[in-house]
Amino acid sequence: MPEGQWLNIFSKEDYSDIANNIVKFNNYLTEKGIELIYVQAPVKTDNITNGGMFDIYKDYNYENANNLISILNQNNVNVLDLREKM
Repeated sequence: MPEGQWLNIFSKEDYSDIANNIVKFNNYLTEKGIELIYVQAPVKTDNITNGGMFDIYKDYNYENANNLISILNQNNVNVLDLREKM
């Protein structure tokens, strides 16, 4: 990279199975009276504003995370999205 850094580029992935497993785990914990919070950590790339690096590579990290979080929100899983905070 021109800045001398190497960053991971994430391909488009279907995380619905992962999200559904988190939902099932949340439901199990809820039955036990335990609260779950899913924390989405940020990554180095900034795809919120530019959608990709150098207009050559498309990084799907934010889109993948948004899709996962959408499923969690639809199923009443508490989510703390640190991408919004940092």
